[in-house]
Amino acid sequence: ATAQLTSFKPLPSKYLPNAWAGSLLFAVMTMNCLFFLLGYWFVWFKAASFYSPDPHVSEGSFVHLRTHAHKGKDGLVKLKRCCQAPHRLGFEFQRQRYEYISPTEAETEAKDDDIIGLGAGNGYVRLNKCPVDLPLSQYGKSSG
Repeated sequence: ATAQLTSFKPLPSKYLPNAWAGSLLFAVMTMNCLFFLLGYWFVWFKAASFYSPDPHVSEGSFVHLRTHAHKGKDGLVKLKRCCQAPHRLGFEFQRQRYEYISPTEAETEAKDDDIIGLGAGNGYVRLNKCPVDLPLSQYGKSSG
């Protein structure tokens, strides 16, 4: 019986990239996945990485909302013009509608318990209340 010797290919293959290049590729892919997952898991991270603060509030701007503990998840919502008078900017968050009161409007606006925000420097946000004092015929005309 004759033994036939076969030569194996040397490891690592000449087509395999350098070990540092492979580890760098793995690190870049992992960091890329973590970057997008952190934006999905944490709203503050998405706001900090994709958006920049703007002192001018306008239609189409995004608002970063932070909730209290055990009161829901934080969110990023887009400002749009309300269809009801006085047609201010507003947004919907957690199935509730809010309106933005600019710093110039805040001086003449009545202060009540539903006003939220830092105040004169950047304006206020107020929870919209459903109208409860309209005539009964007005409610009958409603299509919603």
